[in-house]
Amino acid sequence: MMDLGYYFVGKVDRGSGTVFTVDDGYETHVYEHPHGVSKRDIRVAVAVAFIDDQDSSLDYRVTGRYPHYSIEEVK
Repeated sequence: MMDLGYYFVGKVDRGSGTVFTVDDGYETHVYEHPHGVSKRDIRVAVAVAFIDDQDSSLDYRVTGRYPHYSIEEVK
């Protein structure tokens, strides 16, 4: 499993090229796209990093497509 924290770049409004972004509703996080890692693996890592630590009484999902993801509460 990819560790998103290891690849953290910084916080900016947009990413391009070899980075992808995750908007958690408060901030936009920018990560390097590790060599050889698929878009699916990145999406799974985003879900684990941003959703598994959320309040278990709420339901969240990863929306958007590479390179821009958002974490949204399912209503």
